[in-house]
Amino acid sequence: MQLARALLSGCTLAALLASCASPRPLDAAADARAVIDELIAADNLLDLDGAMECYTADAVLLPPQGDAVRGKTAIRERYTSQFEAWRPELRAVHEKTVVAEGEAVDRGRTLGKLVSTSGGPDKRVDDAYEAKLRLERGVWRIGELRWKPSAR
Repeated sequence: MQLARALLSGCTLAALLASCASPRPLDAAADARAVIDELIAADNLLDLDGAMECYTADAVLLPPQGDAVRGKTAIRERYTSQFEAWRPELRAVHEKTVVAEGEAVDRGRTLGKLVSTSGGPDKRVDDAYEAKLRLERGVWRIGELRWKPSAR
């Protein structure tokens, strides 16, 4: 009898706890945008590993000038040289995010500046970006990132 009461009490407690739980609603667009915010935060902290976590293994960077940078190894090399020359102070402004079937496109602007580590002049940043993201095992990652100076 005591075992039955203990089981009933345990089940009642479990049911009450489950009814109080309020899981975070799924918002794929917000989750995709969060990857861009994480990338910018990693950039600002000069966190190479954090930045690399935001990309797929086969990611491609498409800068406004120069050749495409393909794959995480090449992207890591680019970030390493950038972090040696500049200390970013950036923020992203998301303008439009579209999500469909495990893929997302986030468009917006990157604003701020790059502070020279050599004492040279800082660079003002006002770039339009387009990030194509993929959902990989439940995690959004950037598969392609393109940017160019904003027309504004």
